[in-house]
Amino acid sequence: MINIKYISKRIMSLLVAGATMISVSSCSNKKDDRPEKIKEYNHAYSIEKYKDIPYLYSIKSYDLEKAKGTIYEMKKIHKSYNIKCTPVDFGKYAGEKDITWEDVRNTINNSKFDEYHKDVLLKGVNNLEKNNFNANLSTLNYNIKNIEIEYADSYQRDGILGEFNCFEHKITLSKKIENQNKYKEVFLHEMLGHGSTDAYLDDSKVYCSIDTPTYVTNTKDNFIGYSLYGEAFTEAMAQIIAITALDKELSEEHQSGYDLDMVELLMLCKDNKCSISDYANYGVNKLIEKMKENGIDNPYNLIAMISYNHESAITANEMEILSEQLMYEYFCERIDDEQNKGKTTEELNKDMQYVFGSYYDYVLTFENNNRDDIVAYNVDYINITRLYEDIGHYAYTNSNMNKIKKWYFCIIFILI
Repeated sequence: MINIKYISKRIMSLLVAGATMISVSSCSNKKDDRPEKIKEYNHAYSIEKYKDIPYLYSIKSYDLEKAKGTIYEMKKIHKSYNIKCTPVDFGKYAGEKDITWEDVRNTINNSKFDEYHKDVLLKGVNNLEKNNFNANLSTLNYNIKNIEIEYADSYQRDGILGEFNCFEHKITLSKKIENQNKYKEVFLHEMLGHGSTDAYLDDSKVYCSIDTPTYVTNTKDNFIGYSLYGEAFTEAMAQIIAITALDKELSEEHQSGYDLDMVELLMLCKDNKCSISDYANYGVNKLIEKMKENGIDNPYNLIAMISYNHESAITANEMEILSEQLMYEYFCERIDDEQNKGKTTEELNKDMQYVFGSYYDYVLTFENNNRDDIVAYNVDYINITRLYEDIGHYAYTNSNMNKIKKWYFCIIFILI
């Protein structure tokens, strides 16, 4: 049974801080010190409390007009929704069932994209099929059919070269292409990446995504703010799809601010036997389910902390717990569990080699002066070489301590 002690000491305060940081920008009033119970404004939403974590509520439906101007307004959700689903179920609402790769290719050929972008998309789709990316294609097919393309003379917002908006059914791209390789990666990230996981149906108000709109409360059930639970992994997943669509071609040009979250997502998926396709189909809740099956009682804290770190890195806030420490704590607890089941240090080492090899095809790391592999985003980072060595040392030390304990208790038993 896992208990991430180091994380759980800070998780509540950091979740509250992160949610407040997001919600402050979405409130019409700059300050409202009156505590408000989460259910006091429930005509604007329907919610369901997470069974395993008392201060999170998933938002099952959301009325933007009724929430507008209140503390419950979610700026990142641009339209009301009556149904929240993931890509695996989107097809039944959109009338896009049993979509094949050939269907997607035909849709691309008949789309509004110009010949250049059609060619990039077709090559990307062929590479996804070649690399056995077995995600449900309904969301992607729907988005390509219904997309409006806006070409800006020079589109670059906060270092971003493109944007996909599922609520407006629009993709914004730059007319000016200075670097073809970088542009293709960005375009595939937006259209094939987010286009495979995010969608919105105007008539039935169905919202599809792989993260979960979530309200956050404190221990007294007072509303604190909102977050898109698992949002950091949504961007990581879009980038994984883009790199796969490039036939896993790695170069410095393809390095991005999502690399750190990609490493975390890929390691957690590999360690918990959650395929990338499963994550693309079912979203963050599938990974949580797999982690719990793997003996992890409360995976919410770790995933929430990863998203919090991503937000903190974006805003250049001081990091409370670096991602390297998060992953170290996670793997130490996993080692405890596996050693308690009887796994040897040699068996654990093989498992860790398997897990640490999960990112090789997707992320190009950089080296420090000691030739350690590093992945970083602004002030947050993981020294992957050091992390691997540290958890190896922990496994070895922990194994010897367990032997000493067994020997000690055996002697006590004999003496008794």
